[in-house]
Amino acid sequence: MGGVVRSVVAMDAATSIGAAGPRLIIAGAGALDPCVTDPVLGDANDNCEFGAEDGLFIQRFLAGLETPTSFQKKKMDPYPDDETSVADALFLSQV
Repeated sequence: MGGVVRSVVAMDAATSIGAAGPRLIIAGAGALDPCVTDPVLGDANDNCEFGAEDGLFIQRFLAGLETPTSFQKKKMDPYPDDETSVADALFLSQV
């Protein structure tokens, strides 16, 4: 893994941590997705929250407009029938 970190902020998304400026990442290890350790079933768009936009994401996937990751696919079946369908989007809209 590699890249550049432009800034680091606290959990409030406003408080800066450390000096501003680019910092190179040469290698790293660990969970890069905060939802990996505690996935939210129904969190189709993978933003670590369950909301109205998740049902919309499933509808867009079924229409061929979204390409979910394999991890997202696992969370896109909140109505547990082992397939992602309109039933899942409907279920999410009613919860």
